[in-house]
Amino acid sequence: IQLIYVNMYQYDKYFLTENCYKEMFYHSAVAALPTTMLPQEELVPHCYDGMFSYCDQIVTLPEGFLPADQLVESCYACMFQVCDNLNNIQDEALPATKGAVKCYEEMFSGCPINSLSAGLLKLDELFEDCFAYMFSNNPNLTEVPSGLLPWTTLAVGCYRGMFEGCSNLNTLGDNLLPATTLAEFCYEEMFTSCDLTELPDDLLPATQLVNECYTDMFAYNPSLRKVTVNFESWDSATKDTDDYLPTDDWLVGVADDGEFYCPTSLAQTFGGSYIPEGWLVNGEEPVPPTPSNKAKIVFLKKYCAGVRK
Repeated sequence: IQLIYVNMYQYDKYFLTENCYKEMFYHSAVAALPTTMLPQEELVPHCYDGMFSYCDQIVTLPEGFLPADQLVESCYACMFQVCDNLNNIQDEALPATKGAVKCYEEMFSGCPINSLSAGLLKLDELFEDCFAYMFSNNPNLTEVPSGLLPWTTLAVGCYRGMFEGCSNLNTLGDNLLPATTLAEFCYEEMFTSCDLTELPDDLLPATQLVNECYTDMFAYNPSLRKVTVNFESWDSATKDTDDYLPTDDWLVGVADDGEFYCPTSLAQTFGGSYIPEGWLVNGEEPVPPTPSNKAKIVFLKKYCAGVRK
């Protein structure tokens, strides 16, 4: 299918309905995106969900194509998913300042976008899963610039999987994640399966964690060798009955040797959900765990029993 006439939508420009254009041009030959094509400024849930997914002739998302300032639930979800040649998003292409739940979820997942401008995302505040998997599985992206994610108040799952599977992503800008108060699942899988080698010292400023906030965050970055944190406990600060480990599998599949920097009060616990085994801690070999009194008693009982025999 080749799109020739683009003003066919004018008749309902003020009256979108839920799912109205969902997957409308899925896997078609749409190439150009004229600014007159989607003039609607009042959106409805899922209105453009998957609309241009798998359209391999789209190269650029231009300024003015998506004019809405107020987003709604899943309005742009999967909109350009796996557009194999979409490699450019103009700086002012996403002007919305008012977000919604899952508004940008998987919008550019699988697109080979070359770079992201620091001021691309303009929301006044974050919402649950608003950027979930937005740029995931991008083979071209090598850097996430400083200033792209300036929010200091997070939402549940807001950055979940945002850059997951970006296999050539190796550089994170300074002060990229300035929030010190976290939300559940906020960074889950954010940089899973990337090509990071070390994290900026200021990347993780939070001193307290919450349920699953860092789950799988840096998992399967096989060259990652340096991590710096500021939290003093592996436990969730929420302490509710549904507690889950904040750092579950967060450093599974990283380099066999590396350096972990943390406050001296943080317990030296090792494994993929804590400090990777074989890594130095604050530049020194790990401190061997001190046997508990219970362990000592068990040992003495066994030893004394052997002596009596």
